[in-house]
Amino acid sequence: MGGDIAAWCALLGMTVTLQDQSAERLAPAMARAAKLFAGQAKKDPRGIRDATDRLITRCRRQWHRPG
Repeated sequence: MGGDIAAWCALLGMTVTLQDQSAERLAPAMARAAKLFAGQAKKDPRGIRDATDRLITRCRRQWHRPG
C-alpha cells in the first residue's frame, strides 16, 4: 500500500522516496505507479515523465554501513 500512496503523491507534485529491501520488491510498486501515471497523465504526456522523476526508489541494502 505504501507504494500506491507514494505514486499518488508523486502524481500530485510531491517528491517522494519509496524504499524496500530489494529491487525485486520495488518492481511491483513501480509497475502499478507506471499504470497510474499513464492513466492520469493522458492530457499531458510530460506528466508521466515528471511524476516518474519525482518517485525516487531506494533499496535498503544501499543504506547498509559495514562495521
